[in-house]
Amino acid sequence: MIKTKTKTKIMKTIIKSNRTFGVEIEFNSSVSQTTVANILNNKFRSIEFKGEGYNHATVPYWKIITDSSVSDRLGYGLEIVSPILKGKKGLKEVQRILDVMDNNENFEVDITCGIHVHVDVNNQSAQEIANCVKLYAKQSEYIDAILQPSRRAGGSKGERWARNAYNRMNIEAGNNERLFNEIDSCLENRGNTTLSQINELCSYMGGRYNAVNLNAYRKYGTVEYRQHGGSLSAEKVCNWIVFVTNLTDRACKARKIFKTETSFVKTFGCSKQLKKFASNRAVHFGFNQFEIVEDEIVRVSGKDLAEGVELVKLSNGSFQLFANGNLLDNTMSHLKQFAIALGIDFEGMNTRRLGQALLSA
Repeated sequence: MIKTKTKTKIMKTIIKSNRTFGVEIEFNSSVSQTTVANILNNKFRSIEFKGEGYNHATVPYWKIITDSSVSDRLGYGLEIVSPILKGKKGLKEVQRILDVMDNNENFEVDITCGIHVHVDVNNQSAQEIANCVKLYAKQSEYIDAILQPSRRAGGSKGERWARNAYNRMNIEAGNNERLFNEIDSCLENRGNTTLSQINELCSYMGGRYNAVNLNAYRKYGTVEYRQHGGSLSAEKVCNWIVFVTNLTDRACKARKIFKTETSFVKTFGCSKQLKKFASNRAVHFGFNQFEIVEDEIVRVSGKDLAEGVELVKLSNGSFQLFANGNLLDNTMSHLKQFAIALGIDFEGMNTRRLGQALLSA
């Protein structure tokens, strides 16, 4: 099969979480893991890759290992596993590697492949870690809408490798009161240490093949999110990383997870980029009810600050400056100059606050 070369996209995905994370990307390959490592080492000077046999060791380099659950239809079923990553730098590293792999005819994915993301929860309480299961389950209807059918609740691969919490606990989907009570009971029934409580919940959930795998906490101090299907698309994988790291932040910061229903927008609303991406994915899979149409941004008001210089406020609350009809860059710098001339104290103001102060002056 000849793979069509795709143009590398400029990543717009923004990660806000400071948690460390790791990603495991399963793929089909026509060459061995050692050859894969050589291909990638020849592409990158500052990132190290090694081909190894199957193992669970955490290492400071990207390892390419065999994976018996992945189809070997091209010759090899493999998995590339990241070292511990963090923030914008880590996300950019994932993007760069996937861009190379996606444009290499030796690599593909099929229905047997998946994406697993580990997110650090080492310093969290048992209740905070359990909140990750609760919040993910509560949002599962909307999460399913952006994933391949085989990875959803009831899908062949979702049921095999990433079971929904409701299904795992034999609870009717959406019955959050019962689900949350069952989870809380597990934590209360076994000691008062985080490890003993999580062990009890892991036993109740029956192993690691869950959408939210807490067994990873025992060995790595992480929560593993297993539901996403295989992909070599940097856009898809990086947006998923952003989503699960943000979900972990939300779950661990919350004093409690409310049982009441949520919405698609709240599920993916941590950033404008993620919300738009999730909406497009849902519509792609036929869930048109989750389409998010952004309001047209229009001019609300304006004011002449000097001859030929106009300050314009837009309907999204932002401000723009025009000089003789041409849009000016470095808006904040120009606004400060006008603020000084008008005697406005702008210390601590952002662009919107300062723009509004000038508009009202």
